[in-house]
Amino acid sequence: MLKEKWAAVGEHHGVLAWARGRRERRKAEALTVRELMTSPVITAGPDDTLGAAARLMHERGVKRLPVVDADGKVVGIVSRQDLVKIFLRPDDEIRNDVVRDVIHRSLWLDPRVVRVDVTDGVVTLEGRPENKSLVEILIGLVRGMDGVVGIVPRLSFEIDDTRVRPDVPLPWRVLPPSLRYPSPRQRRAR
Repeated sequence: MLKEKWAAVGEHHGVLAWARGRRERRKAEALTVRELMTSPVITAGPDDTLGAAARLMHERGVKRLPVVDADGKVVGIVSRQDLVKIFLRPDDEIRNDVVRDVIHRSLWLDPRVVRVDVTDGVVTLEGRPENKSLVEILIGLVRGMDGVVGIVPRLSFEIDDTRVRPDVPLPWRVLPPSLRYPSPRQRRAR
């Protein structure tokens, strides 16, 4: 009857469950740290994404993941609980933080300029801020927020202020002529 149950689960799952059970029994009988520890050590780098760390922890069945630098020195540790806190943040809380902290406080935009919807941690941004640089900054700031697992940018802009043309004088004339970029005509004359 036991064989029938394993067959019903599938050969692949049965082998994994048997190996996991054997490993757990061996660890339960451990008397030293060496007998209890996970080996080889499974680590992450400080620049690895949270999603990659979560996937690695799940695939390897570990609850904590040491974070090591390029020299192999431990610089921190990530736990399942750390990841759960980030990925299970309520959508309404994420939305409120995007509107209040990013759009209003950081970028000084009227919150009505950008519509924010959040579903399962995926933030959809819709609207038309004045400058293209604001769009890029907005996306970058939202991407770095806790709980955000993805962004759907549906943003346009009125002015592409990311392309600076040195031959066009600044409209507000802040810089004295000695510090302004020379025009193409002035560059040729030199």
